[in-house]
Amino acid sequence: MTTPFEVPLRSEISRIVSYIPGTQIKDLKEKFNFEHVIKLASNENPLGSSPNVKKILNKSFSDIRLYPDGEAKALRTSLSDQLKVNVNNIIVGNGSNELIVLLALMILKPGDQVVFGSPSFPVYSIVSSMFGSIAKPVALTNYTFDLEKLLDNITSKTKIVFICNPNNPTGTIVSAIKIEEFLKKISSKILVVLDEAYVEYVQDQACKDTIQLLHRYSNLVILRTFSKAYGLAGLRVGYGIAHVDLISNLQKVRQPFNVNFLALKTAEVALNDQKFLKQVIHLNTRMRTLLTSQLYNMGLSVPKSESNFVYIEIKDAYKIYEKLLKKGIIIRPIQKNSIRVTTGTETQTMSFLNQFKKII
Repeated sequence: MTTPFEVPLRSEISRIVSYIPGTQIKDLKEKFNFEHVIKLASNENPLGSSPNVKKILNKSFSDIRLYPDGEAKALRTSLSDQLKVNVNNIIVGNGSNELIVLLALMILKPGDQVVFGSPSFPVYSIVSSMFGSIAKPVALTNYTFDLEKLLDNITSKTKIVFICNPNNPTGTIVSAIKIEEFLKKISSKILVVLDEAYVEYVQDQACKDTIQLLHRYSNLVILRTFSKAYGLAGLRVGYGIAHVDLISNLQKVRQPFNVNFLALKTAEVALNDQKFLKQVIHLNTRMRTLLTSQLYNMGLSVPKSESNFVYIEIKDAYKIYEKLLKKGIIIRPIQKNSIRVTTGTETQTMSFLNQFKKII
């Protein structure tokens, strides 16, 4: 198209740095004519989804002409039963990512402030810019969200605080006790978003019992997803748990039928297959331990991860990423001196370790 685009855009759009997804398997196969590619870049589940998901997909295709349940009643009821919270405390989204945007849409105005740790999930900064707010990244301490430093950066303009727990990309956690201490000190008029996308992988029990905090803090919202441990990243379905008034207002800004028919069906089935979930968690724990111990043996700095990936500080991260691509292995460069590697199957994990050791 040669005609110049002249429609004026909101000034905030120019401030947004687009989210860049990881390299795709298909692209790498085409570029290097690989038959097999190992992708350890996007924190996806190497075991895929529950076998029951495939069965329900086959049964459900004949009904995709119908609109999905706009209120996600069945899935919310299943989540309510499992989490021991009222169904009206739950909202379902097109991935938890959509819920982050909806929370920002509901609360943020130009000039407001959003506080979060850094490095962390890039979408926190993106949504701040979308609504003309001021993103305030706060450096991690020992690779971990430092809640005292977050408190020090809160001002009268602060409207939302994001806590990614476990943190992406470092995999580190903050205990439920520390989160409650933070909530006690912060104004109840500031929304605290606890992003628990990787919570199923956590083995440290100090991080686990966060839902009980919802009963005491009306300004807390917990976000979770089916993209990671449940293996449904391609279908995009997540959920939020919060005070009934916050959820009812979120429902107002949610688009009708925001979660597709197949996503709702498969998420409910996946949620009810806890046996498969245990297999996923068991594999992840073994591979995370293997990755961490082998990387330590190479003399590398690796923070203790409670997620399905490890974070590695290393020089020339982008060069290492490119060299691994040429070996058919996709990882994620985070900054010029750090990479993130997802746990895979044992074969995938060992293939990465063998190639990585040669490269460094």
